Amino acid sequence: MEREVKLAAAPGYSFPTDLLYEDLTCLHNQLKELTTAEKLRIRAGYWDTPSLAVAQAGYSLRSRFMNDELVLTLKGPAPEAQLPEAVAEELSNRAVVTSSFSGLWLRQEYEAVLSTGSAGELVPPTEAELALLALPARLERWLNQLLPDLALHGQADFTRLVRLAAYEDLQVELALDKGQLLGLWGAEQIDELELELKNGPADKLNRLAADLLRTHPEWRPGTKSKAGRIAELNSSDVLIIGGGAAGLMAAQELLQDTAVSRIVLLEKTPCIAHKLLATGNGRANLSNRDLSLCHYHQVEPLPDWLETVLTPDHLHRPFEIFDRLGLALRAEDGRLYPYSMKSQTVSRLLQESLLNSRIKVVTGERVQGLLPYRGNADSHGWLVNGSQATYLARQVIWASGGQSGAGSYPDTAAYTSLTALGHHLTPLWPGLTPLCSPDVPEYMAGERVRGTLTLSACQSASPLRQSEGEVLFTAYGLSGICTMDLSFYCGKLLQEQRQPLLRLNVCPEYTEAQLYDHICQRRQRLPQAAAETALWGLLSEKLAVLVLSQALPELAQKLSPAANSPKLTHKSRRIKAKKTRRPELISRCGLTLQDLSRRQIQQIARQAFSLTFSISGDRGFEQSQITCGGIPSTEVKPQTLESVLAPHCYITGELLDISGDTGGYNLQMAFSTGCLAAAAARAALRARANEDKHEHDQT
Repeated sequence: MEREVKLAAAPGYSFPTDLLYEDLTCLHNQLKELTTAEKLRIRAGYWDTPSLAVAQAGYSLRSRFMNDELVLTLKGPAPEAQLPEAVAEELSNRAVVTSSFSGLWLRQEYEAVLSTGSAGELVPPTEAELALLALPARLERWLNQLLPDLALHGQADFTRLVRLAAYEDLQVELALDKGQLLGLWGAEQIDELELELKNGPADKLNRLAADLLRTHPEWRPGTKSKAGRIAELNSSDVLIIGGGAAGLMAAQELLQDTAVSRIVLLEKTPCIAHKLLATGNGRANLSNRDLSLCHYHQVEPLPDWLETVLTPDHLHRPFEIFDRLGLALRAEDGRLYPYSMKSQTVSRLLQESLLNSRIKVVTGERVQGLLPYRGNADSHGWLVNGSQATYLARQVIWASGGQSGAGSYPDTAAYTSLTALGHHLTPLWPGLTPLCSPDVPEYMAGERVRGTLTLSACQSASPLRQSEGEVLFTAYGLSGICTMDLSFYCGKLLQEQRQPLLRLNVCPEYTEAQLYDHICQRRQRLPQAAAETALWGLLSEKLAVLVLSQALPELAQKLSPAANSPKLTHKSRRIKAKKTRRPELISRCGLTLQDLSRRQIQQIARQAFSLTFSISGDRGFEQSQITCGGIPSTEVKPQTLESVLAPHCYITGELLDISGDTGGYNLQMAFSTGCLAAAAARAALRARANEDKHEHDQT
């Protein structure tokens, strides 16, 4: 059993290199030298699996060269009976440090000298070398299973000055270590004094350490082992998953606090802000002047949830960050864009702000899983398994977005990982997406019209939602701003196995009587004109035919717009003009305006206010701008966006079951939730630092 006390140097202080060469009574008047000081050169490697199985079980496996000897060491929790099988069940109840003095370490230690000679390369131990440790059978079998996956997770390179001393009836080994720890994300200085009990009661070692702290105020209790410190070097204060709108804004928020020193951002695509470049047709519609909450929709509406998340302060925070970055904005019909009207401007500014910052950006990294982590020292938080590496983090912000517009980067890891932690997932469907309809004729493809679009569940149902703006007819159905604004509710109806029905008013500024008069006046002026031209002067030729075909379904098969004839060259058009009559005199259905009865004219006028299209589906996630559905709002704290099931895990943006209308509302949601989650993560780190300081002051 290893019993030792670690004493660390206070900030701004360093242990003298000749500390143990001097008379030990200078340290404590009752310390007596038993041996002279010996200097050792040590290079150590710490081994673990990609999933940190060794550390999670409370152990550390180390091989190190001490001068010319290679020594293998396994340290584990006390008592010895606490084996990995039991540790897995009682992880939260185990205390590695079991003393009233926080610098005392009680650990089971197994050690064996593997070879002598010149120092060589650090390599993982073999099964034969593990056998030399004389481990309990179950522990040895467990480690042998891990051998194929062991990899180097950190190194320590330092000089040790060792001296054996006596204190009352104790034998104590004093070891002064000076050097460097190397982890995945950086290096840290080793500057500590270890007091290892060789013989005698542990309570007297506590008393010696307490006396040394009283007489040397520049010393501090060392509460972390080298393995634990390497785990922290391999971990980040905050890890952001996703380099899109929410993730980048979270990163900007974290950069405001210098106390958050280690930030990692993982992005699955080759560059950050990949999806942001395509927003607003390449112009980046960042937000809207009208930020009323009626523009947001929840799958399962929760009273006051949105009001708590999207407060005026939270909505305004991204604009403060944009202003700090020097991004100028302009408004167009209430929509806010970068002044350059190019999304590339926003992307470059955000990328530029991360250069030479304390944020480590890793691109091309696909997160494959998220697990709670409790290490063998004072390290705990989250274990994030990526396609390139494994990461440790105290706080995790999920900002990876949904499945929409994924292109060649589809990803469901967020949903899989969060449901594995106990979260539920509402049905997912594409949002802000074109809709498919069998009722749109092929000849309408490419036509645009401004009007009012109304959604209902079936022919006789009352309207559910209405949107005004541009509608684009396509070869497969409908697109445009109006269509996309209603796509959330269309998708929800389809999820509920109900039939969405859209009605389009193509003349919202007119009344039915005015349209009736318009057709009658045209019939009086041009009685021999084709019936298809009844609404010419108000609507395009193709749209006028569509209104007529829906108003008079018995003629639908015969109707076709005159303008749909093959295109002619400039020369042939002049020749053709001599041989054909005016286009408006050609009737495909065989009717002229004077053939239309008053009842038919009324039907045409009425149909212009209610072009009807049944919706059969959508164009999928590939052609959608957002993902509707996600993690239910009930499972996320609105004040912080922290998961109610997984502490220190924050869920933002498109992963939540909230979506907005077109017009910058979804980017605003992503920006604001990214800021809110990052601010909460900062506050949690500060709270933990204050708790550590309080414990230290008590010690």
